[in-house]
Amino acid sequence: MRRHGFSLVELSIVLVIMGLIVGGIMAGASVIRNTEVKTVITEYNQYKQAVLTFRGKYAALPGDIPDAASYWSGAVNGDGDGLIEWAAAANGTGEFVQFWRHLSLAGEIEGQYTGLAGSGGPRHVVPGTNAPKSTITNGGWGAFFQDMSAGDADNFAINYGNVMVLGGEIATNWNWNMVLNPEEAWNIDMKIDDGMPGAGSIIATNRTSCANSTSVADYAATYQLSQKNKICSLYFVRINE
Repeated sequence: MRRHGFSLVELSIVLVIMGLIVGGIMAGASVIRNTEVKTVITEYNQYKQAVLTFRGKYAALPGDIPDAASYWSGAVNGDGDGLIEWAAAANGTGEFVQFWRHLSLAGEIEGQYTGLAGSGGPRHVVPGTNAPKSTITNGGWGAFFQDMSAGDADNFAINYGNVMVLGGEIATNWNWNMVLNPEEAWNIDMKIDDGMPGAGSIIATNRTSCANSTSVADYAATYQLSQKNKICSLYFVRINE
């Protein structure tokens, strides 16, 4: 007599195989993500060293250098005030995007960048176009001067100075979309700095969600490690020091 359907043993074997496949996919995704997070550290170290090397050669910061056009054809001069400033308008030139263009023209980093703000506004960072993409999924790098001495719901009360920021693109602004969960942000912070979201050379954005922060001056706050959503981006502060 022909048998129809599967036996319990056969079904069990199929379920076990499916579980192994799903588990393998999840484990693989975790390994990929961990590699992306580790690569952020490599990217930062590369860009920080590029800035220091550039300043040593030209006695000025990329983007801000007042005689850039005398070194590179088509380069736009900065104002030489030591601050990496925004563009005046959408699609306009600005030190925050000339920063990456100057580094590229000087051969300090790979890639070609427009030196122009994006079409969304004078602070529009477009990773891969006017600033570098990051290995982290949907992430990119920005650079600008940031003084948040008063603090707000998103920022600790700190004069950050000239910063690099790791975040995701927003159509009208700098890299502000969150691309890290708190544990990932903490891991990067611990490996480079002090592991504290409101202190040291790495400062977390989205202060009231990424960190257990009770006030803009809560510099002893910790990362909300139990939160698994991507609610953090990172400032790498005082990059020219």
